[in-house]
Amino acid sequence: VLKQSVVQLKENLAGLNSRREFLEDLKKRYEGFDAGVKALLQAKDQGVLKLEGFYGPLANLLEVEKGYEQVLEVSLGNEVQSLVVENLQVAKEAIRFLESNQLGEATFLYLDHAWQNDGENRNEFSSITCIKGFAIDFVKTDPKFYPLVSSRLKRVLVVEDLDAVMG
Repeated sequence: VLKQSVVQLKENLAGLNSRREFLEDLKKRYEGFDAGVKALLQAKDQGVLKLEGFYGPLANLLEVEKGYEQVLEVSLGNEVQSLVVENLQVAKEAIRFLESNQLGEATFLYLDHAWQNDGENRNEFSSITCIKGFAIDFVKTDPKFYPLVSSRLKRVLVVEDLDAVMG
């Protein structure tokens, strides 16, 4: 029985490793990204595009608490593909690269923009028990990116039961 369990665990591990490799390969090829975003990411990886202050897609800069991935994906929508750059100048250089090579389009979020970080009004919702928190509570990111990420997620409520909230 113990040998059977070990064999089964090894088979499960092999299957999980295969899935991980598959997902890592998809990530390396930037599957699911728009053509322009994919082209910029591949050009940067290959050393064709050398841009200081080019950080990549917003999705890659977030560490989402387990179980809240779909909530964040829905909350951010297509913004998960937006490319985070240091400033407008970096975005312009990337756009020139895309245009000169006819590679598509991309959306940029630049860090030197004055992102509003006026905070949430948490007290307004503190008495509603089915509210788990704000979307920003379930995300970790580098402090450098926090104002940008917070500006996107600080007003999104995560609820346990939508019907209870809508009451």
